[in-house]
Amino acid sequence: MKTEETSAETVPSKDVAGQFSFSVKLDQSNDKTFNITGFIYAGDDLAAANARVDMIDELISRQATRSSIPLMEADLEQRLKNLQNMFEHVNGLQQEREALKNKPKGTWTSLEKKQFIESQKVIDQSATTLDGIKKDLDRRRAAIADAKVKAL
Repeated sequence: MKTEETSAETVPSKDVAGQFSFSVKLDQSNDKTFNITGFIYAGDDLAAANARVDMIDELISRQATRSSIPLMEADLEQRLKNLQNMFEHVNGLQQEREALKNKPKGTWTSLEKKQFIESQKVIDQSATTLDGIKKDLDRRRAAIADAKVKAL
């Protein structure tokens, strides 16, 4: 099988000794895929064949990285919204606790007593969880920044 490489000038055809292909699904939201086929030519030494395969691997990896950035950013934005919701929920619990504290304890219903105790548990758990969430957000921001550098 013969093929011809094209450039600014016509390159003599070479005998194809084999071929390779790469395929990657670029975007899970709308099923973008990127496929590329390359050839190994008769007379290629191992270094030339590896260089060609490596070049295509880098090209397709860059496209996959570029495609992942909007998804990573959307995920980060959703996590930030969830964090904001958590803050609002905890703030609401703290306000409810303050309102109950101002009410004479002898007038609390059993439900109010239970809510007072349970709300403190949620507030305490949220404080513990917050540190992990902050670390996760930092890790995701770093991954996005790294992906943007790789996609240049």
